[in-house]
Amino acid sequence: METTETLRIGLPSENKWLALPDEECEKLAAGGWQLVRELLPPMPGQTESDEAVIARLEFLKEIIREVGPVSFKEAIKRAIRISDYRSNVTIKKLRECAGLSVAPPKTPTAEAWELVTRVVRYHVVRDPVGGYALLPRLYIDLQQGFTVEPVPQISSAVEKAVGAIGGWLNLREAYLGGYWGQKFVQWREIYRP
Repeated sequence: METTETLRIGLPSENKWLALPDEECEKLAAGGWQLVRELLPPMPGQTESDEAVIARLEFLKEIIREVGPVSFKEAIKRAIRISDYRSNVTIKKLRECAGLSVAPPKTPTAEAWELVTRVVRYHVVRDPVGGYALLPRLYIDLQQGFTVEPVPQISSAVEKAVGAIGGWLNLREAYLGGYWGQKFVQWREIYRP
């Protein structure tokens, strides 16, 4: 029997379960939700509209396409085991039980800030005349010895925003000085991808 980890190798777009016919996904989703409805009581006074059921089945089909039928059924069982009411079996809980990420997708602003943070931490170096240089990072990897990490590609939008909030050296000083959060607030206001 395959483990759940074996079924989820690769990105969802590479997953073999994407090829399942929609009717089969619909049947699996409906069967999974019916099991939840039969085994868990509703919260007192709570009902689910037809529109909510239709939306729930669409979300369940997405999970099936990402993890496959076997892992989906296991996720349903796990969710039932840890829930008191059927309203506790949320899409988020089912995604977690299936081993899928429930983190919201990163915004372009957040992704760019992660790049800026990496550059400031590892690549901004003060030069002898008080300026700065963006240099490759040299570090020791216990298995590979010395490793060189080149300076990442920096877009013009990132360069422009960095300049608007003080430049690379200013950001490095903010990072070391403990007011990095304030720079992020400025970044969110200024950066435009």
